[in-house]
Amino acid sequence: MQEYARYSALELWYERITFDRMLETAVTPERRRTLRKGMEKAASRTHDSMLEKVAEFSGETGSWTLRDMPPGMFHVHGANALFEPGDE
Repeated sequence: MQEYARYSALELWYERITFDRMLETAVTPERRRTLRKGMEKAASRTHDSMLEKVAEFSGETGSWTLRDMPPGMFHVHGANALFEPGDE
């Protein structure tokens, strides 16, 4: 935090905190292990593995449709929407 306190707003905006940088600054071996586990888990998460969680495949049309997951993701005029059919 002391290092970031010296940064300008623009420097902070463009600053990147990577897993490698976190590993370098981790104080204890236990924290390094935790970070490595997180890195492995993040590496296994790809868009392919996420697709089935956020969409469903229709065998009839051969296409994917996003699932409603309110409040973050929903069809504007779907069953879970807060909008009326005439709203745009």
